[in-house]
Amino acid sequence: MHRQLAASKRQSISHPIKIDTTFTQEIISGHTQSLVCEYFLLLIENQEQKLVLKDDIQLVEGFNPINIFQRIDRSQCGFITHADILQFLRDNNIVSLDKDDIKLLFKKDKTIYQVFLRTVLSQVEHESAKFFNVRASESEIVVRKIDKLPKRLERKFSQFILQLVQLEKQIEIMKQVTVQKQKDFDFMRMFKIIRFHEHDANVIVPQDIKRMFVMNNQTIDEIRVQNVLFGQILGRNVMSFQDFCNLFVKQGHKIVITGATQDQSNSLKAQVSHLAQKSIMQEFTEKKQKSIFQVSTKDVMKADGNKTLNTLRSSNSIQQQLETQTELAKTLTFKTDYISSEKIVKNFITYVQEQIILDDQLEDLRIKLTNDRDFYPQQVYKTYLNQDSSLNDIEPNELLEFVQDPSINIDEVIQALDFHQISGSKLNLDTFRLLIRPSNKDFALLYDKRCQEEIENEAAILDKTRYKSDTKEKLMSFFRGLVINTMKNIEIRKTYSQQSKGKGVDIFRFITQNMHRDAPHSMLVEFLKNRGVTLNRKESLYLRERFCQDHYLSSHKFEQQFRY
Repeated sequence: MHRQLAASKRQSISHPIKIDTTFTQEIISGHTQSLVCEYFLLLIENQEQKLVLKDDIQLVEGFNPINIFQRIDRSQCGFITHADILQFLRDNNIVSLDKDDIKLLFKKDKTIYQVFLRTVLSQVEHESAKFFNVRASESEIVVRKIDKLPKRLERKFSQFILQLVQLEKQIEIMKQVTVQKQKDFDFMRMFKIIRFHEHDANVIVPQDIKRMFVMNNQTIDEIRVQNVLFGQILGRNVMSFQDFCNLFVKQGHKIVITGATQDQSNSLKAQVSHLAQKSIMQEFTEKKQKSIFQVSTKDVMKADGNKTLNTLRSSNSIQQQLETQTELAKTLTFKTDYISSEKIVKNFITYVQEQIILDDQLEDLRIKLTNDRDFYPQQVYKTYLNQDSSLNDIEPNELLEFVQDPSINIDEVIQALDFHQISGSKLNLDTFRLLIRPSNKDFALLYDKRCQEEIENEAAILDKTRYKSDTKEKLMSFFRGLVINTMKNIEIRKTYSQQSKGKGVDIFRFITQNMHRDAPHSMLVEFLKNRGVTLNRKESLYLRERFCQDHYLSSHKFEQQFRY
């Protein structure tokens, strides 16, 4: 038995999950981020369902944990095994589970009574534990090897175990879909994306999870996040990087965190904590600084031809070689910034695909507004955005007050307005009209017609539209979506810039083949098509608006798109 347990232990440790905490330059797609949100929601919902199940089982007549434990422990050895639990389930006609399923609920093969109690009860506080201990000591029932509990209790408890296991299986499946099936999933980068704002500590707080949902157009109650995910599942008010990894790693696998240099004076936990605390840009900058003294033979030949290379080869002193390399490194400014054209193209294609998704989302919001039969730009500007029903400029704080979303702050509103080139971060009627005008030709014509109608007969429009639709809610949804869309845009631009080492704008030269002027929009479309990205008419229009001036590709527009 001991040899089997030792072998089992060695097997579980021989294939650990390795989590690399070093900086990754791969973008995490919106799809993967949405899956992470869905996984968090599943954790919360399943935890709430577990509490309901645990509360219900306690109401079953005759429920007493010690008696149930004795009933399952047929060998009367003071603990129950996975085989014991499976046999109990089979006795009650549940044959769909195996030992691997039971491990999801009872982690160790030998489960003592105290662990069993914590598993089947919602919360075992001191008073609760004391209550059941007293009940057990006062109970005259001692379940023997051949005894069974009342039929209804046995049936209910076996179904209870089945339901708990099924909830755990749902979580494990979602882990696999999110972590293993998504090639762009990365623990450290995902942690930093969720940890949207800088905190004093390198942790995720409930507000970060809430914001993650908002950024991915999903909803979650922050109270549920705080009470269930943090309070019940984690048992604390913050989520460390280690906690985050534990939530996503398959049960039964050991976590090995790599990427932090071992140091005798600091624990691995402290190193990971320090690494998680850095911003993505800080980490990227440090990585560049460290690599500046790594001189390859190729770099040396570029710098000084065969003369320098022969000097290095003829030196018998390792110290002299290192000193020579260091001096050369100080004079070579190009090598750490080097990135192949193929890599820039690959990064650009990813950038375009992500950008099209965001443009599509924003266009949908514009179309929803325009499609509202009672939507007239000037009228809604006066009625909903201006408190005094005037055509005065709208300040960022007024827009924030209108949106009524506690997850959005004033800085993000200002960023959104600046991002869309709204002068002085103030919204006026003209910029408002441009901001909400759809790109779709048909809806743009309808929109322009509405603008003309309200100019010609404002009084009739006012009487026609007053209190007749949910226009205000749609307008609030638009501005909320605009801010979220902007935050995603900025993240995509940062990622592209970091991936391309500041040379992302070189893509313009690759696409136009150094024409510099009069390069038609079709060259960009053809460039993407030759690399497996075929655009429909709508997507082509999005890119034309972003990268073209008068239907020709513009280097200025390219630079503008990569700025953040």
